[in-house]
Amino acid sequence: NQDIIKNYPSHAAMVDYDLTAIEAVADEIWMANKNGIAYWDQQRDEWYSFSNLNLLFSVRDITYTENCIWFATDKGLLKYNRRHDYWRMFTEKDGLISRDTYHLDPQDEYLWITTSEGITRFRWRSEERID
Repeated sequence: NQDIIKNYPSHAAMVDYDLTAIEAVADEIWMANKNGIAYWDQQRDEWYSFSNLNLLFSVRDITYTENCIWFATDKGLLKYNRRHDYWRMFTEKDGLISRDTYHLDPQDEYLWITTSEGITRFRWRSEERID
């Protein structure tokens, strides 16, 4: 039934199959695989790709907070700051119990992160940290 399932052809610079994570953020669909990260702006019908990241990690989950898109990876917590257009990887040095992250769940100014070593509550909105 076309009302239940609909396919959308991609025009992203990354291959859009073998996806490891996908998340709806307002009118955008964010996705990741071993070739990169991309999103589709449904309202504008435009694709944006970050295939130049040279991913040396696997993205397992995607979530969002104010002005930021977060990615759980096997090398740490990856943050994309949309307002300033920059990327930052968080690891144990930043307070994670493990850089081997699986699932993200935002709650107020915190991200709950499941890792291979247990659960981390990460304060993403911190006045003390400049990133």
